[in-house]
Amino acid sequence: MKNVLFVVTTNENMGDLAFCLEWTKELGQQEYQFAFVMDRSLDPYVPKNKKRFFYAPQTDVKETILQGAKDFEADVLTFATGSCWKIQGQTGAKPGRFIQEVLSLNIPILSFDPFEGYEHHPPPQTVIKLRDSPNHSTASDVLHYNIPSRFNKLNKTQKSKTLESLGLDPSLPHILFPISQATRDLRLKVFSNYYAHLAHLFESCSDLPFQFVVIGPNKIKALDSLPNVHQIGEQPFADYLKILRSMNLVLTDYGMSAGLFYAACSGIPAGLLCNPTAAAQPIAHPVGRDPRNEVNGWETFKKELQLDRPQVEMIEPLLNQLKDEFVRLCLQNTKDCGPSPLEHLAGLMQKTHNPDHSAVRIEFMNYLTNQKLLNSDLTFLDKSLQNENRILQQILQQLTWQQRKCFRASNTKSLLDIQTGYDPFDELLYEKLAAAQARSKSASPRRVKFIQDNVEDGIPGTLVDFFQFIERRYHLEGYVQLVDIFDIKTFSSHLEELLSKTEVQRVQEKQRSFQTECEALLTPAAVLETVKKRPASPYEVIAYERPVHFIDVILDGIHRFLKALFY
Repeated sequence: MKNVLFVVTTNENMGDLAFCLEWTKELGQQEYQFAFVMDRSLDPYVPKNKKRFFYAPQTDVKETILQGAKDFEADVLTFATGSCWKIQGQTGAKPGRFIQEVLSLNIPILSFDPFEGYEHHPPPQTVIKLRDSPNHSTASDVLHYNIPSRFNKLNKTQKSKTLESLGLDPSLPHILFPISQATRDLRLKVFSNYYAHLAHLFESCSDLPFQFVVIGPNKIKALDSLPNVHQIGEQPFADYLKILRSMNLVLTDYGMSAGLFYAACSGIPAGLLCNPTAAAQPIAHPVGRDPRNEVNGWETFKKELQLDRPQVEMIEPLLNQLKDEFVRLCLQNTKDCGPSPLEHLAGLMQKTHNPDHSAVRIEFMNYLTNQKLLNSDLTFLDKSLQNENRILQQILQQLTWQQRKCFRASNTKSLLDIQTGYDPFDELLYEKLAAAQARSKSASPRRVKFIQDNVEDGIPGTLVDFFQFIERRYHLEGYVQLVDIFDIKTFSSHLEELLSKTEVQRVQEKQRSFQTECEALLTPAAVLETVKKRPASPYEVIAYERPVHFIDVILDGIHRFLKALFY
């Protein structure tokens, strides 16, 4: 069993890919060969000596997987993970779909099982579920495994070299804050100013001798100007682990973050930002726009217009450019030297403790309509419409005739309403409101509704409930400390407690106990030997596809002809 093929079913987080990369490192290159079936966006994070088979957007994932298994002559196929497909715009990547045709390959089929059977659509019983926890299971289709290298640690010299390579001072304590693209998008759907609020928390620690290290796919604009925050881009898995093991504390806002688990393996204190108050009220969203409104969501917009990848890459920057232009416009003073529209709106929202969205929006629109730009006879609204019309024409040039028709029939009233996850206007407005509130001694703290009841489908309970499930899964109850994301007064002191010698000693004792439990589990090599001895299960397709008839071929040809003629 030499050729191991990994099938990665998502491009939205690095956790599933991390499972695969751990196995390749543990098994080694001398006895095994590895290949990956995956989305092309993951290419930079897979070592160059590994064979790749990329999904094509218009080709069903089933075809790519079966062809990859054939070309690679796979001896074993491992899903990461099961039926949890999350690849936007990819044909066949439907959440809950397990590619049952792989059973016809007559080779062992494995699947990582991080939810330990809590998936809505678990794989068939003929698929071996791989669990990396000490929880005992007597099920014949479950194998528990251990990665011994997870418990590797860095010595003081190795830590110093790693920190210096990132431009960090080794003499200071460092707090790692990892952000995945999927987590970032999830936060912004619930509250578009989330990272401005996070910047306010981090800034409250600016007088303390430690620094935040933020790892993510893109720099967070709200954090970029803070002197105690150092942002670096996404890292290959091996480099990420080296950075994490050089930290003094791992802090995250996601209950199933891999960072929490690797902190536990390395004996590093960890904290989870969460909302412990069920009654927390949302801050009034500027001008009444709700970023959760799927009608105006960017993903819905892409889906309705059926945009392909080149169109997305052209149109999304244009939408964000328009948002930047609107911000620059609203920062200008009026012709009679009055406050800018942004200052005017902030003033409106400060006058009442419970702003009425519709009243604020109407007053703000009246200001844009009636006030003129400095050194111009154009009103702010006139100039905004000019900018929007120019961007609209550029977007229409990227669309087919049918897509233009769909766009005109959509509910989009303004391009500014399309929520791409980038909203500089709201960020600036929130910062002004937060600054005004900090200056007012009598102001009651504004609380932001966090991800308490809006976790992803398939995960039971709230964010904290799910994290507690992760704790039980790894026998790590109490290892990670919960940190109130709303209490700015105690935030810095809470982090100091997590960095204390007492906390370090406590977590290291738990880490040694956890490592001992895991040492009793199978290594990846032992897992492959175990499944090699099992007889192949009979292949049975439960779901079937409708056969293609001759009339379908004719209709498809007519459709292609008309598309080429009119579009």
